[in-house]
Amino acid sequence: MGTFSQTRRGTTCLPGVDECLGFELDCPALAQTASGELDMRRATRPDRGLVMLFSAGKGERWWGESQQDLALLDRLLEDGFTVVQVRWNKRESWLLSAPGEDAGTAHLACRPATVVQWVHDNVYVPQGLDPAPLTCGFCLAGSSGGASQVTYPLAFYGLDGIVDAVVPISGPPHADQAAGCLHPQGQEDVWYAEVVGFSNIDGSYGFRYSDTDGPCARLDAAMAARWQAESVATGGADYDHPATRVHFILGTSDTTGATGQGKLYAARLEAEGSPHVTVELIDMGHGLNDPGRELLRQVLLE
Repeated sequence: MGTFSQTRRGTTCLPGVDECLGFELDCPALAQTASGELDMRRATRPDRGLVMLFSAGKGERWWGESQQDLALLDRLLEDGFTVVQVRWNKRESWLLSAPGEDAGTAHLACRPATVVQWVHDNVYVPQGLDPAPLTCGFCLAGSSGGASQVTYPLAFYGLDGIVDAVVPISGPPHADQAAGCLHPQGQEDVWYAEVVGFSNIDGSYGFRYSDTDGPCARLDAAMAARWQAESVATGGADYDHPATRVHFILGTSDTTGATGQGKLYAARLEAEGSPHVTVELIDMGHGLNDPGRELLRQVLLE
């Protein structure tokens, strides 16, 4: 885990925010600090819990930038949830190592794991809530790269003890990076889409300024063991979560490999004995549509 430090007041939060907090984050195994902002909105009805939302890719945008997503935020506030969105600053995001640093995605995931721990201790615990088991409570949801941000804390950082439910949407795409990069025949459903998918992986291993010459872009089989050690479904230390719901929302029309990657992680959880795993396939592409947004809301309300 890293060190979380509050900085200035945030400047890019969305309309309607109650508190906009800037932060810097230093992880001991990484050469470079990361920074970002928290968009915090208080429930408009009696508190029932707190939901953290993580956006796609490198996490440089707010989760709720569209009108449809902002409408969902409003509904969650009316449901009694405090909502905290996490946004990382460009070139200092959770997913990028320093140029030339072979950090690896699991080591970089110290960043979102540390933010999760800080929000739990400093925002959720002071609410003084006592939810029933497996209810939100303290819950996490993220889409695509955000799905990786909410699952690495369980697999590698032991945070299932404080998280009541996790909702990975369209992912996690980092479930098995070796399979995603190397394009093994018969596993086409987990292959990364070229350029964007390759560069997002290679950026975690020191190739942050290149889309074409990193090991994933080259389909470099010599990296297979390295990728597996850093992947959510293959290199983690903990896949048995008796007190945490993990509810996947995956798209049947997603062509990025994220649906197949999400299934790999779900299968690992089930194989290791996690009793509260649900995989829900719906008619959507890589991003949430309106039925997906309502499904996310209902999962959080369970």
